[in-house]
Amino acid sequence: MPALPIEAMDRKAAEVADFLMAAANRNRLMVLCHLAEAGELTVTELAGLVRLSQPALSQHLARMTEEKLITVRADGRRRYYALSEGPVSDLLAALQKHFCPPESARAAAE
Repeated sequence: MPALPIEAMDRKAAEVADFLMAAANRNRLMVLCHLAEAGELTVTELAGLVRLSQPALSQHLARMTEEKLITVRADGRRRYYALSEGPVSDLLAALQKHFCPPESARAAAE
């Protein structure tokens, strides 16, 4: 694979750094993990799972939506949040593989 010109590499590095900064927050990672596991959740469901107030959670959801880490689907007054396809779902899969192995693998490792 040919090397990227330095300017293109710099732009890509900035893009990746922004992506990682958007995901690199304990509360946002918890939301992303729950969405990866459940598929789609409402604000109320997420608030119960991550133990955040709805206003705090809403701020995180807004940032993750803006950064395209998650998608939002409206159904009447309810909003359903889901993990975006692509880099964020690939990142979560890698994190789960290394930090959240299945129960059988965890038991064998201990």
